[in-house]
Amino acid sequence: MKKIIRSHYLTSFYIITLIFSILLLTLHFVFQSVGEYSVAFTQLAPALAVVFISLILKDKTIISDIKKQFHINATAVKWVLPAIAVPGICIVVSSLIMTYYKIDFIPWKGDLSFYILNFVAILIGSAAEEIGWRGFLLPNLQRKHSPFISSLIVGILWGAWHLN
Repeated sequence: MKKIIRSHYLTSFYIITLIFSILLLTLHFVFQSVGEYSVAFTQLAPALAVVFISLILKDKTIISDIKKQFHINATAVKWVLPAIAVPGICIVVSSLIMTYYKIDFIPWKGDLSFYILNFVAILIGSAAEEIGWRGFLLPNLQRKHSPFISSLIVGILWGAWHLN
């Protein structure tokens, strides 16, 4: 297995991500109340695939390289607030529009802890995805391809992965 993963490094990442996704998807059948929250266990699959590959290959540099990818500098900090605010504003505006036009949607009905748990679930899930797609796959693709081609490949694989 170690030899296969090493010789087909990026393909192995994607296949392992798909396998972990299938396994994690079964948790949604066990914990059906999770459907009321913004929890998608499958979002953890890309990060778990990276950890799995790192453990199988006994290569600690994989994780340390990913940490370097996500180093936060002063320029990145100024984008944190808009990155959080813009999606929130879009959700509120779209909810208001849907309510105005009487378009059916299921509004969340919960207390403060419900919203806090959803926010934490969204952050953890998003971070786990980014660890795999942007922290591992993208930089490895950029060793062989241009940033544009690498981003295109990641986008296609990411989109296909979301078809689950």
